[in-house]
Amino acid sequence: AVSIPLVQSGAGNRFEAKAPQEDEANLTHVSRVRVMTTDPDQRAEVVIRRLLGEETPSAPKSALVLRNMDITLKGIEDSDQTEGNIEFVVKREWLKDEGIDAAEVSLYRLHGDWAELPTEHEGTFVGAEDRLYERYLARTPGFSVFAIGVTVKSVAVQTPVPNPTSAP
Repeated sequence: AVSIPLVQSGAGNRFEAKAPQEDEANLTHVSRVRVMTTDPDQRAEVVIRRLLGEETPSAPKSALVLRNMDITLKGIEDSDQTEGNIEFVVKREWLKDEGIDAAEVSLYRLHGDWAELPTEHEGTFVGAEDRLYERYLARTPGFSVFAIGVTVKSVAVQTPVPNPTSAP
């Protein structure tokens, strides 16, 4: 788990935590979390924990999950109902190799059921090991378990229709 202090961002009730860039190129990671709150504790922080193995929830319907994580806010009451933004990145080379359009990536939130969050593709940038990454920003109504995923388009399977044969 990574704990990152929340610092005031601009005027008012906006706070943010910037995750340090990872040393090694990774498929995906969270780069920044912004929170809207009126009364954070002096030592408020964002805790990002990658979920592995048995901790991993079942995937959202129609999505290929790239990473599951628990993002919680320490020092803020009702963090599951605290609005915010989550900025994350996905390695561009992987998307290209898999034939996935950058616009098909979304952030999903598990709060009872999975919900796809409004996710904007914000462009390309150079990250760890000078690799290119696609950057995304998703709005969330609260903090809990999240999944970075790719929308899987269902493929309609067509049953072959036998051709009627003419009788001799």
